[in-house]
Amino acid sequence: MRYIDFDVNSGEKNMQIDNDLLDFAIKNKLSEPIFRLYAWSPACVSLGRNQNDDFLDKEFLKSKNIDVIKRLTGGRALLHDKELTYSYICPIASLQNGESVVNSYKEISKNLVKGFEKLGIELEFGQSDCVKTLRKHTSCRNLKYRLYIKRPYSRISQIIENMRSRLSTLSVIIQNPCRGMTRRVFTQPQGKKPHTKQDYCMSISTGADLSFEGKKFIGSAQFRKEGYILQHGSVLFNYNKDLIEQLFNEKVDENSLTCLNLINPDISCEEVIRALHDTFINQGGQVV
Repeated sequence: MRYIDFDVNSGEKNMQIDNDLLDFAIKNKLSEPIFRLYAWSPACVSLGRNQNDDFLDKEFLKSKNIDVIKRLTGGRALLHDKELTYSYICPIASLQNGESVVNSYKEISKNLVKGFEKLGIELEFGQSDCVKTLRKHTSCRNLKYRLYIKRPYSRISQIIENMRSRLSTLSVIIQNPCRGMTRRVFTQPQGKKPHTKQDYCMSISTGADLSFEGKKFIGSAQFRKEGYILQHGSVLFNYNKDLIEQLFNEKVDENSLTCLNLINPDISCEEVIRALHDTFINQGGQVV
């Protein structure tokens, strides 16, 4: 493994370095992963690869000296300010479950879990908002609806109708075990508008996130190119709730989001860098 030491750069330079490292790995057909840690100065909003910037107030950003940049990776916007960012590049074939997006996220992120274990912080993989919604609206004793529903098509309409009264918006994957077919059905209660889209990345929970006591702590995103994966993510050290709400025009749910300052304010950025550094070096990495 190649470990690239911590550095602080502008948003444009940080994204260019990640892009260049990915191209370097592809060009040289690297079999070993590349791991990098970095921070941002000045603060910067990064947009997902396919995300529009029409929700941003450019004048407000300028007044706060906040840059805007597009990421290679998908997902929603994120304010990079009081955080440590990691990036990890590897061949898809080097992972046990590289072809699976969710499983590859988890396989890579296990190294982050081990790093934080050195600091006495136990992290766990988060739950998707879809699963949280299902659990919220159904009791464990009467949980009839799962993400994968293996039932004959004759029961589909009944299941969906029951779901309509419980969920505002739902994507259900319905599998016919007899024919080996999978269909995705979107349901929407009559008379209700779709839920307003959330533009702030940390407002959305997925099974690939790392959480502390049920609250999102590390959010990650991937980009795949020519047999290689670039995964990068943000470790929140602190956040400005008011600033985020002004930037993204949405409320920050403090019950579903946390940061290192809330988990253990005595742990410094240097200690986190050292813990993650040692985790990867112990796996045969080298500083470059």
